[in-house]
Amino acid sequence: MVCEEAALRSKSTNLIRKSLEVFTTNWLQYPLGLLANVIVIRSIGAEGKGVVVLLISIVTILSALGHLGAPAAAVYYLRKNIYTREKLISNFLVLVFVFSLFVSALFLFFGKWFLQLLFQKISVSPRLMWLSLAGIPIIMLFNFINAILLGSGLSKLYIKLVLAKSVIYIATVLLFVVALPLGVTGAMLATILALLIPLAMIFRKLLKDSSESFWQIDPNCISSMLSFGIRQHPSTIGAIFFNYGCNFLLGLFIDIKAVGYYSVAVTVYYGIISIPRS
Repeated sequence: MVCEEAALRSKSTNLIRKSLEVFTTNWLQYPLGLLANVIVIRSIGAEGKGVVVLLISIVTILSALGHLGAPAAAVYYLRKNIYTREKLISNFLVLVFVFSLFVSALFLFFGKWFLQLLFQKISVSPRLMWLSLAGIPIIMLFNFINAILLGSGLSKLYIKLVLAKSVIYIATVLLFVVALPLGVTGAMLATILALLIPLAMIFRKLLKDSSESFWQIDPNCISSMLSFGIRQHPSTIGAIFFNYGCNFLLGLFIDIKAVGYYSVAVTVYYGIISIPRS
């Protein structure tokens, strides 16, 4: 009985410690993100920042639509020991590939009309939009790996992933936006590389530590993820539209500069409300 109580106390302490580590890491993103936002808006102006925010909003919403609740499904199947981490990742890659092809085909046929509708008063080149769309598979994989790491109890790897993203983002902003400078294109490159580089590092670590092959394509696994995930999908999509939909409203009914200023202000707001209160 004493041993069981000690084991339970140890598990509770470990859970609290990991939760505090994850919370602290997530909160640290806000001051780093604010610093990066201030650098970007001072370098490319409110209008340039507004364009970047709208492009990021587009690919974030599309990424959320495309994963169809698979991250939530992955956590469920990991905890139930139904599918391994390797099998879930490899089959999610199939979903990412198919959805990325679908979005690319849509933009190929309707891209010009879409750009004219969204960016009515400014010129955004198709090349910049293609660069932004390249972020869709990266964002999908980044969010999925986040879920996998937390679902597997690999909080230390999760912390490294999040901190690396924030630090790399500031470094790439300084390189592509300030030092070179590449303007809006540089800001989008910084955003994409801040996700891609730590993602590649975590993939390398997972591949190195894995005792089985990552490439296990299983239609049943894909079907199970979709079946479970789609039921959870509306709540996820609702939150994404709530957070990013306002950017489109500001851009359409006020102007693109308002989007840029709003993005900086909202970073401060989320940072403040995330501070725990007694």
